Amino acid sequence: MARKANSEVSERDELTVEKVRLSPQTASLPLGLETGPPPAGEPGVDEPQPSTLPQPEPAPKPSSIFSPDRTRLSMGYSVFGGEGASIKGEALVIKVQRPEKDRFFRACPDEGYSVCLPAIAYKPEKDSLREELYITTMELVEGVFLYDQAVSGSITFLQITLCQELNGPFFLWPLKLGKEGRARWSDVTKNQVKALELAMNKFIRLTWNGRLHEVIEHRVNPAPQTWPSKTMEELLEMGFDSTNIVTDESHEVVRKLRGEIV
Repeated sequence: MARKANSEVSERDELTVEKVRLSPQTASLPLGLETGPPPAGEPGVDEPQPSTLPQPEPAPKPSSIFSPDRTRLSMGYSVFGGEGASIKGEALVIKVQRPEKDRFFRACPDEGYSVCLPAIAYKPEKDSLREELYITTMELVEGVFLYDQAVSGSITFLQITLCQELNGPFFLWPLKLGKEGRARWSDVTKNQVKALELAMNKFIRLTWNGRLHEVIEHRVNPAPQTWPSKTMEELLEMGFDSTNIVTDESHEVVRKLRGEIV
């Protein structure tokens, strides 16, 4: 006698930054009918036919906040041209930070590991040097934030590049480009872009002279680094906490800029 298999439903949670759950995705996986041989001693029993029911299409995977279709830019620039990067796979922790002033570092020369993303730059305290960065989407920037006087002044674009300290950890360097395009970059921004270009070919260290960053090149310039095997999208999800991702107008930082909450 045929045995009828039960339909099974599996649920897979999509993870974002530091394993924070954003939206579960459910895909139905009907298994159809399993058939077996006729019971012993009962010749002539008809064998059941396999199920001919149509199989549903799997649900599409939600688009990540870091997917190119959500962070597309027409004002990007190229800072590439260094030698190729070798790749390795390992467990790692990624921080989003500026280069330490007393540490030599190098930037990954692979074009896929430097992306330009829209963001909100927010200072929690007046005249504070500390600044919080919130990644958002071009849809919100173009459709809402640039026309909102309370928020537009905090919009910027970040050139985020995978870097590694000499004999130290990996990190993501969020270089602020402003929002007016390359023609209106400040001298400080131009200075940092040149430093980033140089860091793709050799180890450097940055020091601040009160007006611009000065570049100190490593005299030995060790061999090129071995870089993580994870994609840039995966590294961004590891580096940015879910609280630093703005996907709608109800986000806390947007409400603070609008004066809706304290």
